[in-house]
Amino acid sequence: MKFIITGTGRSGTGFTYKTLELNGFKSGHEAVFTHTKDTLKNIKDYDCDVSWLAAPFLANYDIPKFHVVRNPVKVIES
Repeated sequence: MKFIITGTGRSGTGFTYKTLELNGFKSGHEAVFTHTKDTLKNIKDYDCDVSWLAAPFLANYDIPKFHVVRNPVKVIES
């Protein structure tokens, strides 16, 4: 199954990427969604892409999406 993980900058997408890789997922970190591209055609090489740059494009794709936040309790309280 392919999926996308996104968040804001400095939200932990790099940590999430490393965790997925260590657990056997072939994931990209800002490999599919970057400053210069927003296409899922490159996701065929990965199980998922972890990128804060994906957020503006999520509505364009019918694929499971997950959003990470640095500290959920603090975000909810705000």
